[in-house]
Amino acid sequence: MSINRGSEWKKWDLHVHTPASILNNQFGDDWDIYVQTLFKKALEKNIVAIGITDYFSIEGYKKIKQIYLNDREKMLTIFSEEEVEKINNIFVFPNIEFRLKKFVGSSAINFHIIFSDKVSIEDIENNFLQLLTFIYSEDPSSGAETRNLTKENLILFGRRLQLEHTNFQDGSSALFTGTNNVKIDDLDIVSVLNSKKSIFNNKYFLALPSDEDLSDLAWDGQDHNDRKLLIQKSHFLLSGNPKTAQWGLGKFNTDAAEYINEFKSIKPTLWGSDSHDFDKLFEPDLHRYTWIKSDETFEGLRQVLHEPNRVKIIDTKPNSKNSYQTIEQIKLMDEGELFREQIIGLNQDLNSIIGGKSSGKSLLLYHLAKSILNHEKFEVISSIEGFQKYDDLPSFELEATWSDGHVSKLSNDSDKRPIVYIPQMYLNYMAEKKSRNEDFKQTIDDILKSNDGYSEYIDNKQNEILGYEQRIDSSLKDYFLQVEKLNSFQRDLQQLGDKQAIELNINNISEQLESLKSTSGFTEKEIGIYTSLNESNKVLSDKNSFLISKKELLTDLYNTSTQLQTKIPLFIEEEFSNVKYKYQNTELQTIIKRTIEQVTKQLNDSVTTFMSAHPFTYTEIDTEINTTNQQIISNNDSLAPLNEKIKHLEALKQKQKELEAEQAKVTAIDLKLNEIEIQKTRIDINNIINLYESLLSCYEDIVVKHEKFKAISDSIDLLSEISFNIDSFHRDFSDYITKNRTLQTIFSSHGFEANTFHFNKDEHIDNIKFICNTILEDTSSLITYNQGKQKQEIINALFKNYFIISYDLMQGSDRLGHMSPGKKGIILFQLFLHMSSSRDPILIDQPEDNLDNRTVYQELNDFIKEKKLQRQIIIVSHNSNLVVSTYSENIIVAHQNASSDDRPKFEYINGALENTFIDSEAEHILQQQGIREHVCEILEGGVEAFKKREQKYNI
Repeated sequence: MSINRGSEWKKWDLHVHTPASILNNQFGDDWDIYVQTLFKKALEKNIVAIGITDYFSIEGYKKIKQIYLNDREKMLTIFSEEEVEKINNIFVFPNIEFRLKKFVGSSAINFHIIFSDKVSIEDIENNFLQLLTFIYSEDPSSGAETRNLTKENLILFGRRLQLEHTNFQDGSSALFTGTNNVKIDDLDIVSVLNSKKSIFNNKYFLALPSDEDLSDLAWDGQDHNDRKLLIQKSHFLLSGNPKTAQWGLGKFNTDAAEYINEFKSIKPTLWGSDSHDFDKLFEPDLHRYTWIKSDETFEGLRQVLHEPNRVKIIDTKPNSKNSYQTIEQIKLMDEGELFREQIIGLNQDLNSIIGGKSSGKSLLLYHLAKSILNHEKFEVISSIEGFQKYDDLPSFELEATWSDGHVSKLSNDSDKRPIVYIPQMYLNYMAEKKSRNEDFKQTIDDILKSNDGYSEYIDNKQNEILGYEQRIDSSLKDYFLQVEKLNSFQRDLQQLGDKQAIELNINNISEQLESLKSTSGFTEKEIGIYTSLNESNKVLSDKNSFLISKKELLTDLYNTSTQLQTKIPLFIEEEFSNVKYKYQNTELQTIIKRTIEQVTKQLNDSVTTFMSAHPFTYTEIDTEINTTNQQIISNNDSLAPLNEKIKHLEALKQKQKELEAEQAKVTAIDLKLNEIEIQKTRIDINNIINLYESLLSCYEDIVVKHEKFKAISDSIDLLSEISFNIDSFHRDFSDYITKNRTLQTIFSSHGFEANTFHFNKDEHIDNIKFICNTILEDTSSLITYNQGKQKQEIINALFKNYFIISYDLMQGSDRLGHMSPGKKGIILFQLFLHMSSSRDPILIDQPEDNLDNRTVYQELNDFIKEKKLQRQIIIVSHNSNLVVSTYSENIIVAHQNASSDDRPKFEYINGALENTFIDSEAEHILQQQGIREHVCEILEGGVEAFKKREQKYNI
């Protein structure tokens, strides 16, 4: 089933000839074959509209309509039933091609009249073609003889020419010769059409072919005015030349007004295959197909006049959005009387939902958003003040089908996709609420993140910011850890004493030592001998002790080995006792006895052999002990005369120890002083200042990145700045400093005025550095802190991340906060549509609140038309300018039925603005008139909006 989605890009061919085109027929005379080929190829090529073209007649169109399209049985003889159904949906209309009396060079100018299919064939023939005249002949005395443009007169005219001119006697038919030579006055064409307004008014278009590039044409010849007059009266140009198409839109003029002043209206350009044979059928040169965004109706074609960018002459379908970023249809289903089952087609561009009060407009948008939007995001939006919820309805299902086939369901939270939802009054809330700053900032952040690559960029930058925060935090901890370590070293230094006093004491002890040495009688040589002899005695004594122990060991080894020979028989007897007990046989007992005797003998022999080989004698040890004792005696003899002086030596040693102890203190103090100096190098607040400056640089990078998205429109800019959370700064830092003096005085005006901090990005790092150093260098407790706070806590608070990115919108020199409520609404509306390069759908509920029609038309009209080409827009509106002047491609009309009706409570129809009709006999109000009529009826100023739209290009 075909779903109506309003005005969509479709392929048209406005210039297709038939076998009735007398001047150039290469199709043959078999109409069945022609019609069959025509429509099969149209279906193959997805052609939705065909301009059936013949010279000076509608014979081909007449035959196709009357003999084929209007005769289903005839159609079923050459097509399948499915093909017939599809062919019936193709818009077929007449295009009559004339040759005019005017010439360009040696060629007569062609001129096309495109009629609505609603004009009867009889009216075209009887009230137009047959009322046109051509000059049959002229006489000097009687003047021109004219004939009406009929087939019979063309045949007569051709016969006369063949009789008068032998070159025409080439076998061609009289009709061919007459048609080939007849010329019609364009003034006559216009005059006849204007004289029959009741038949033809607004039911035809004049189209002028141009084989030349009109942008590069010299307009200085004698045919200047002839060309201009023909262009002036034409609705369209017929050309495949892109530059001609641009010329017709006034792109080579200063502006469109200048072009309209000269040529009376903008001239959109159409094109076709101009096919005269089967190979050329729907195959325009260079594949320049005509794509028109409209219903495939005559009124649809008229939209090109109102909105020239609705026609594109290119190879492929224009402006195709990503299939995963456009919603194709909405399906409503319930078992009660709420909706029953309805399908609403959506256009990939602008969809406008209109209707009376309580007709279900916002209700539809609300549930569509709820079906698609992430649950958490929807809850955030729906929690704003004044948000209208529609959750008290009976249970029903909504399915949103995307162009890629994905289905988002109201009942399923796991199939969500990204969209932007702006509910009713949300823009007012954003503009006026006191807490707007945070909401506004979050909105800007969300919109910025939807730009390609931005989300990844900001995530990386946020990670970088987090990294600096963590490094600052850890660096501060390390800083104060090192400070505490330094303080510990300094306390240790105090415990070690006064180095100057100790050094003075060392000098005193050294003097006392020298005095003792001089009075003791001990010379340096004697002291050396005394010391050497004592040390020798100590070594000899240690040696004697070792030798005595060795002698005792040998004695023990000998005794143990001797005892082993006695213990071996007993041990063996005991070990073999179990065997002897087990085997009581006399013969076996003999074997056991012999075995025990042999083992015992062998073990005793082994011990005897070992002791013989290792006699445990200690004669040599005794000799060595004796020698050592003699040496000790000798040393003692030498020490005897020196021991008399030992009394003075003890005092000398004690003083020497005192000297060494004091010298050790000086060494320890020097080492500690060196540790302190090294520790001081580890304490550098500048490292933290540098990290803090890098943190600020991250925010500066983000502001620079935002410059890419600065321009919202020609007059509106997004302002992105680095701000400072003053409240948090005062709460975490300033409030804990005792105000016995103002902070301005304490910190010498670095950032403070009285007790209030003022953020200045360019001076901020210097201010923070000065404040920090002032606190750290305060060793006399001139700065005191409240609530028992310590210096480390205050410094930590100073370096917290108080930076934020703040946003504002500017128009000229006016900031958002200084604008009127209506102006704020327009600015925020443009923000939502423009700031994001995302192609995700945007759903907007009545953004025009607090705006008048003039403001909407002036400020939002062109803006929306530009943005709908970039993303799908679904908008609820009661403003005619937002619906009509923006050329909304798809209008959804909402209606609430009375409870007494045997219909669902809420019903919807949709279609294009060009859908226009009146059918008073239709069963239901929604089907009794076309979309255009609904718009004019429902929206205040709807009729005026249509008129304004049609007057834009002087149509």
